[in-house]
Amino acid sequence: GGGGNATEDLALYDRADQAPWKTYIGSPENWGGTELGDAHTASHANINVVPTDVNVQGDGLKVTWTGTGAGQVYVQNPGGGTDLRGYVNTQGALEFDVVVNQPPAARTVISTHCTYPCQGETVATKLFTGLPVGQKATVKIPVQCFVDKGLDPEIVNTPFLVYTEGAFQASFANIRWVPKGANDPDAQKCSDLVD
Repeated sequence: GGGGNATEDLALYDRADQAPWKTYIGSPENWGGTELGDAHTASHANINVVPTDVNVQGDGLKVTWTGTGAGQVYVQNPGGGTDLRGYVNTQGALEFDVVVNQPPAARTVISTHCTYPCQGETVATKLFTGLPVGQKATVKIPVQCFVDKGLDPEIVNTPFLVYTEGAFQASFANIRWVPKGANDPDAQKCSDLVD
């Protein structure tokens, strides 16, 4: 119980970082994270990000996993955990717009974290491989899917993370948590977000 009811979208990345949230990439080069910052760009050997167009000019992050090893792109509050129980109480969803340019070649996960090692992880390999290449889609994942896998919604510090170890390229935009999003007919089913 507790946490109230969320009534407004929680914008995480919308053309730019939405404070207090910041975007990062991580890999064995720096699991602590390299911030994208105002340039919306960062590069490691395994993963790199450049700005791109998804809905409007420059609103997206084109993320390329090179296929040389593990990498992740994520949104985090460097100040610590945030109480997002209101999105669980209102059947909320993690939503984002995405254009898959190259489907993932290896197991790919979308996870949310509540300060390491607390997290909830869903498997998104089939989700991404099932989207039409080169066309914009909107993905909606019920927050409950992450809670069922271990997320503590009272202390969320990373509300969006995509990780894979193989080649994959996708452009992400308008990353947000949306009240009642899990009720939409096109929302994912938790039972499909598995190996």
